[in-house]
Amino acid sequence: MKVGDPCFGWAWGEKVESGVSADGIGSDREKMSFRNFCCIGNEARVVSGMGKGLKGTVVGKVGYLPGRSHHVIIHFEDEDLEKLSIGDKVQVKAWGVGLKIRDVEGVKVLSASPALIENMGLEVSGSTLSVPVVKVIPAYLVGQGSGGSPPLRVATGISRPAVQRPLRSMVSGS
Repeated sequence: MKVGDPCFGWAWGEKVESGVSADGIGSDREKMSFRNFCCIGNEARVVSGMGKGLKGTVVGKVGYLPGRSHHVIIHFEDEDLEKLSIGDKVQVKAWGVGLKIRDVEGVKVLSASPALIENMGLEVSGSTLSVPVVKVIPAYLVGQGSGGSPPLRVATGISRPAVQRPLRSMVSGS
């Protein structure tokens, strides 16, 4: 799977991840800090194995549960994937945590690199932030993670086939 590939039609489509999964090493706290400091858009570089020197981009993060899955998803070019192996070490140039948008109060930027933010087409007029929107997904279709919890502690997931059908038509436009 790659960013932009359809996730529909797979037996476990809501569980596919669009890239290479990378986890921190050490204790749960050390792994959590790897995940927390990585931001979408950060550069990742392979530092061991046949793929040493290859560069990728962080495209996702998977939630944290102690003793469970918590990792970062990294996009690499197709030809680079053949050079990667389980156990290769990846270094992420992590920046973006604590990022604020100048002159806009009350807005938190979560897990986004400055490079990503600069390329999103945001506009600030006075103290108003305008963000381009590609698609609006109603909360009732989101399932897990929609409402209640603050975005700092939640992941969204769409797992029920009855919900996936209307969402599929919204995304594909059919």
